[in-house]
Order: sequence, then structure tokens, then C-alpha cells
Amino acid sequence: MRSHDLMDRTAPLSPAECRALLRAGGIGRVSLSIGALPAIFPVQYELVDDDIVFRAPTDAAPGHGSLDGAVIAFEADQFDADERAGWCVLVVGRVEQDGEPGITRVPSERISGHRFDPLGNVQQ
Repeated sequence: MRSHDLMDRTAPLSPAECRALLRAGGIGRVSLSIGALPAIFPVQYELVDDDIVFRAPTDAAPGHGSLDGAVIAFEADQFDADERAGWCVLVVGRVEQDGEPGITRVPSERISGHRFDPLGNVQQ
């Protein structure tokens, strides 16, 4: 299989399709910068009013501050190993306070994703 054949098996998702996939909630990853170094934290999330909502990891906030106003990337995906297919959604946004202590909200204004079609039998 040539490497460009793998690229032919992905399809972009519309923002509406991305939000539909995220509606089930589950586990995602939050990426942010702490002390100019990248940090990634797994979180349980829900999609509420088209916003990603999760409890901020206690070790994610620099010092004792909150994530309020920080720009983060949130990524969630699902992969079926038997089918060798799945999807991946990325949300980039500025954190907003939810009103409930410890709860983080990120508007899904910048959202993109890809669906990975089944590869079938991979042959070299």
C-alpha cells in the first residue's frame, strides 16, 4: 500500500457532523500550555449547548489559578479496531467559566474533524 492510499481513506466532517458525534459524551483530551510546555490531560466531557463541558484536571491550572481565558485544544475520537475505521474531532477555543466551581466550558466555534473509512486488508 502506498502512503497516499491512506490519505484517500479520510473524509472531512462538517461542524454539524462533529457536534453530532460529540453529543454522546465520553472521554476526550485537553491540550494546553503550562510554563511554555505542552500538556495533555484526559477528561470526561459532555456537549452542552454546543459547548464542550468538563471538570478541569486539578493539575492542569498553572499555580492555583483557573483555566479561565486560556486557549486550549480539545480532541475526542472513536476507533473500531475490527473495522479499522473511526472518527476524530478537534475543538479549539478560549475557556469560559461555567458558573459551577471546577467546571470548564469551551465554545465549539472552531471545530473540525475527519472520518476514517475502513482500510480492509492492507497489502504491501
